[in-house]
Amino acid sequence: MPQDMESATRLILELRKVVSESLPKIVFYEEFIENRDWFKSTRIADELGISPRQLHQFLAEEGICKYEKRQWVVFPSCRAWQCDVPYTWENSRGKVYTFGSTKRWTQAGRECIIELWRKRNPEYCPPGA
Repeated sequence: MPQDMESATRLILELRKVVSESLPKIVFYEEFIENRDWFKSTRIADELGISPRQLHQFLAEEGICKYEKRQWVVFPSCRAWQCDVPYTWENSRGKVYTFGSTKRWTQAGRECIIELWRKRNPEYCPPGA
C-alpha cells in the first residue's frame, strides 16, 4: 500500500503499463478461446507447441481416440469432449444451406486435453502455464 501520493502515482503508472502490455494477450484469449464454442485439433496443437500429428498420437496413446478409416475417431468415453459443427454454404442471395457436419473439440474437451498434455509432458509447459 502506497504511503504517499508520489508512490501511489508511481504504482498507478506501473499498473497501467502492465495492463497495456497484457492487452494483446487478453484480446487474443477472448477472441480465440473464450468466445468460441469449438476448436480444431490444429488450434489445440498450436497452443501446446506441437504438431497436430503429435497431438493425435498422444490422444491415441492416452486412449482418447484411434485412427480408423482415414480419420481420427474419439472413443465413447470421451465423446462429450466433442460437438458437431455443420458445414454451411451461403448463396448470393444470403440463403444459408447446411450439408453434413464435422466433429470439433468443445471448450471442456480443449481444457481436458491441455491439462492431460501438461501433466504427461511437463517439459513442454511454458513458464507460468
